[in-house]
Amino acid sequence: MLQRVFLAVVLMSAPAYSFAHSMDNGPHGGEVEDANPGPSLHIEATVKGTTLNVYLTDGDGKPIAASGVTGNAVVLAQKKKDAFDLAPVGSEMMTGTGSFAADPDMKALISVTVSGVKQQALFSRLAEQKQ
Repeated sequence: MLQRVFLAVVLMSAPAYSFAHSMDNGPHGGEVEDANPGPSLHIEATVKGTTLNVYLTDGDGKPIAASGVTGNAVVLAQKKKDAFDLAPVGSEMMTGTGSFAADPDMKALISVTVSGVKQQALFSRLAEQKQ
Protein backbone atom coordinates (compact mmCIF):
# COMPACT_ATOMS: atom_id res chain seq x y z
CA MET A 1 0.00 0.00 0.00
CA LEU A 2 2.78 2.45 0.91
CA GLN A 3 4.43 1.71 -2.42
CA ARG A 4 1.26 2.63 -4.33
CA VAL A 5 0.83 5.85 -2.39
CA PHE A 6 4.49 6.80 -2.96
CA LEU A 7 4.23 6.21 -6.71
CA ALA A 8 0.91 8.02 -6.98
CA VAL A 9 2.32 11.11 -5.25
CA VAL A 10 5.45 11.07 -7.41
CA LEU A 11 3.54 10.63 -10.65
CA MET A 12 1.04 13.35 -9.81
CA SER A 13 3.78 15.83 -8.90
CA ALA A 14 5.65 15.60 -12.20
CA PRO A 15 4.55 15.91 -15.83
CA ALA A 16 4.22 12.65 -17.74
CA TYR A 17 6.89 13.57 -20.26
CA SER A 18 9.55 13.55 -17.56
CA PHE A 19 9.67 9.76 -17.58
CA ALA A 20 9.70 9.29 -21.36
CA HIS A 21 13.30 8.13 -21.69
CA SER A 22 14.60 5.09 -19.93
CA MET A 23 17.60 2.89 -20.46
CA ASP A 24 18.68 -0.10 -18.39
CA ASN A 25 22.36 -0.18 -19.19
CA GLY A 26 24.05 3.16 -18.75
CA PRO A 27 27.83 3.55 -18.93
CA HIS A 28 28.12 2.53 -15.25
CA GLY A 29 25.66 -0.37 -15.52
CA GLY A 30 22.66 1.41 -14.03
CA GLU A 31 19.23 2.56 -15.08
CA VAL A 32 19.23 5.92 -16.92
CA GLU A 33 16.30 8.35 -16.89
CA ASP A 34 15.64 11.79 -18.35
CA ALA A 35 15.45 14.46 -15.68
CA ASN A 36 12.39 16.62 -15.27
CA PRO A 37 12.08 19.44 -16.28
CA GLY A 38 15.17 18.84 -18.43
CA PRO A 39 15.63 19.72 -21.15
CA SER A 40 18.73 17.60 -21.57
CA LEU A 41 19.92 16.12 -18.28
CA HIS A 42 20.19 12.37 -17.87
CA ILE A 43 20.58 10.71 -14.49
CA GLU A 44 22.06 7.23 -14.07
CA ALA A 45 21.63 5.41 -10.77
CA THR A 46 23.47 2.36 -9.45
CA VAL A 47 23.08 0.58 -6.11
CA LYS A 48 25.68 -1.42 -4.20
CA GLY A 49 24.57 -2.52 -0.74
CA THR A 50 23.01 0.54 0.88
CA THR A 51 24.91 3.03 -1.29
CA LEU A 52 23.26 4.84 -4.18
CA ASN A 53 25.60 6.29 -6.82
CA VAL A 54 24.34 8.94 -9.23
CA TYR A 55 25.96 10.05 -12.49
CA LEU A 56 24.83 13.10 -14.49
CA THR A 57 25.22 13.51 -18.24
CA ASP A 58 24.01 15.98 -20.83
CA GLY A 59 21.84 15.14 -23.82
CA ASP A 60 24.86 13.85 -25.75
CA GLY A 61 25.96 11.56 -22.92
CA LYS A 62 28.87 13.76 -21.84
CA PRO A 63 29.51 13.78 -18.06
CA ILE A 64 28.43 16.82 -16.07
CA ALA A 65 30.70 17.85 -13.20
CA ALA A 66 29.21 16.98 -9.80
CA SER A 67 30.93 19.81 -7.93
CA GLY A 68 28.36 22.36 -6.79
CA VAL A 69 25.48 19.94 -7.39
CA THR A 70 23.24 19.12 -4.42
CA GLY A 71 20.75 16.32 -4.22
CA ASN A 72 18.72 13.80 -2.32
CA ALA A 73 17.06 10.46 -2.88
CA VAL A 74 13.98 8.68 -1.61
CA VAL A 75 14.30 4.90 -1.98
CA LEU A 76 11.34 2.59 -1.62
CA ALA A 77 12.47 -0.96 -0.85
CA GLN A 78 10.78 -3.79 1.01
CA LYS A 79 7.77 -1.52 1.56
CA LYS A 80 9.87 1.00 3.52
CA LYS A 81 10.75 4.56 2.51
CA ASP A 82 14.29 5.80 3.12
CA ALA A 83 15.30 9.42 2.40
CA PHE A 84 18.90 10.62 2.40
CA ASP A 85 21.17 13.29 0.90
CA LEU A 86 23.50 12.86 -2.06
CA ALA A 87 26.92 14.51 -2.11
CA PRO A 88 29.55 14.90 -4.83
CA VAL A 89 32.37 12.36 -4.75
CA GLY A 90 35.16 12.90 -7.23
CA SER A 91 34.47 14.95 -10.30
CA GLU A 92 31.54 13.15 -11.95
CA MET A 93 29.63 11.20 -9.30
CA MET A 94 27.30 11.82 -6.37
CA THR A 95 26.68 9.27 -3.68
CA GLY A 96 24.55 8.71 -0.62
CA THR A 97 24.06 5.92 1.88
CA GLY A 98 20.71 4.92 3.24
CA SER A 99 19.36 2.21 5.48
CA PHE A 100 17.34 0.41 2.79
CA ALA A 101 17.69 -3.29 2.02
CA ALA A 102 17.96 -4.36 -1.61
CA ASP A 103 14.71 -5.47 -3.16
CA PRO A 104 13.93 -6.65 -6.73
CA ASP A 105 11.06 -4.12 -6.78
CA MET A 106 13.19 -1.24 -5.46
CA LYS A 107 12.31 2.25 -6.73
CA ALA A 108 13.82 5.67 -6.19
CA LEU A 109 13.05 9.33 -6.72
CA ILE A 110 16.29 11.24 -7.24
CA SER A 111 16.34 15.04 -7.03
CA VAL A 112 19.39 17.14 -7.91
CA THR A 113 19.91 20.87 -8.18
CA VAL A 114 22.20 21.76 -11.08
CA SER A 115 23.04 25.41 -11.74
CA GLY A 116 20.17 26.46 -9.46
CA VAL A 117 17.56 24.32 -11.25
CA LYS A 118 15.93 21.39 -9.45
CA GLN A 119 15.76 18.26 -11.59
CA GLN A 120 14.08 14.95 -10.72
CA ALA A 121 13.89 11.44 -12.12
CA LEU A 122 11.93 8.39 -11.05
CA PHE A 123 13.71 5.03 -11.19
CA SER A 124 11.40 2.03 -11.33
CA ARG A 125 13.86 -0.71 -12.26
CA LEU A 126 16.59 0.06 -9.77
CA ALA A 127 18.58 -3.10 -9.05
CA GLU A 128 21.56 -3.82 -6.88
CA GLN A 129 24.79 -4.36 -8.79
CA LYS A 130 26.30 -7.78 -8.21
CA GLN A 131 29.95 -6.83 -8.90
